[in-house]
Amino acid sequence: MTTQPAKISKILILWYKKHKRDLAWRKTNNPYLIWLSEIILQQTRVEQGTGYYLRFARRYPSVNHLARAPIDQVLKMWQGLGYYNRARYLHHTAKTIAFDLKGVFPDTYNELLKLKGIGEYTAAAISSIAFGERKPAIDGNVKRVLSRLFGIYPKKKASDTMAMYRKMALLMMGRHKPGDFNQAMMDFGAIQCTPRNPLCTKCPLNANCYGFKMHKVNQLPVNKTTPALKKRYFNYFMIVHPKKIFLARRKSDDIWPFLYELPLIETTGTVSLAAITASKPFIEYFGHKTIAISANPVEIKHPLSHQLLICRFYRCLPTQLSKLPNKFKKKYTGFTFRQAARLALPRPIDRFLTSHPDWIHTRVVNG
Repeated sequence: MTTQPAKISKILILWYKKHKRDLAWRKTNNPYLIWLSEIILQQTRVEQGTGYYLRFARRYPSVNHLARAPIDQVLKMWQGLGYYNRARYLHHTAKTIAFDLKGVFPDTYNELLKLKGIGEYTAAAISSIAFGERKPAIDGNVKRVLSRLFGIYPKKKASDTMAMYRKMALLMMGRHKPGDFNQAMMDFGAIQCTPRNPLCTKCPLNANCYGFKMHKVNQLPVNKTTPALKKRYFNYFMIVHPKKIFLARRKSDDIWPFLYELPLIETTGTVSLAAITASKPFIEYFGHKTIAISANPVEIKHPLSHQLLICRFYRCLPTQLSKLPNKFKKKYTGFTFRQAARLALPRPIDRFLTSHPDWIHTRVVNG
């Protein structure tokens, strides 16, 4: 079995020239746009990320445009993409480049690593594609290809395993253009050497592939066991008002940092409405008989990477809105519907409001 990295990479580059994906961010060498695409594509499928990239590139055509945008506007543009810290770090780094670095984008791997939200993979992708630096960009796709080609198994130390991936990727890169090589590896992993049902019998590298020859393709790479999803139970109380919607900004140390949400009582499981309204958190925020709550909530289940959210939405009519406790008034703000439309909301809340427009308007009783 031939496993010469140089020979394999030559075949890979020929495959790439024939099969490479026509992606919007590949039509530019602008480091800002390449960085933008890489941040959007973290934990995101290309099919989903493309639309976001095009919208961001139109609205913020340069790092200076992005740096001067309000963070709430950026979060709203990001809405639905998830992993919202990416948007916050994107905005933070745009300001760093625009204001601290005078608009000059760092052009080396080491300098890029100093920027918030840019890790080893992203720094390697930007520096190789935009500036031709010889740095292999190693993500999950690339690890899968390398582990199958060369029979790479996990070492005791994760750093040793990564060092092996880098070594083999650099040997394969050889004298090829670093950007072309890295993008070829990305596409090969996405199109040919897929996680499930890889196209091994039609693969141009199968004569040189350890996994194919040893019948271990489906065993490589060796991944850690995925932990079970943690379930969380969010009970939202939509106070129906003719002019306002009550929202609060979430904290930075949990999911959906700095996004806005409806009044929330989180519980440890699915509990009855009676149990919720008798609980201390509910009474502290809503008091007694300030709202009339519908007993038939709308339930939306929303999976995240490590959590499963069971969201229940209760329709509430304000009977004595002015008597809501100060704790509620300090946390929740009554936004006009026009103001709220400009705020970034968690995906399940946005889905709920979109599918239940009849919950938004009604007459206030003694409000």
